[in-house]
Amino acid sequence: MMEKLVLDACGKLFSMRQAADILGIRYQTIRRWTTEGSIDSVKLGRRRLVAESTLKRLVAEVWQQRRVV
Repeated sequence: MMEKLVLDACGKLFSMRQAADILGIRYQTIRRWTTEGSIDSVKLGRRRLVAESTLKRLVAEVWQQRRVV
């Protein structure tokens, strides 16, 4: 039941390895960011997942920084 609530709240969820591939960064980087709390993640069982909305926010922030420079 709790998993259903998490999925409804977050939308699509990606493994940390998938998230790293999508962002074009190393797995260790996204793992460090989740450990530090720099990005939000959800733990379901033994897996730590990153929401699609989090990835979109990261991409938007990077894009905005590049436009400002």
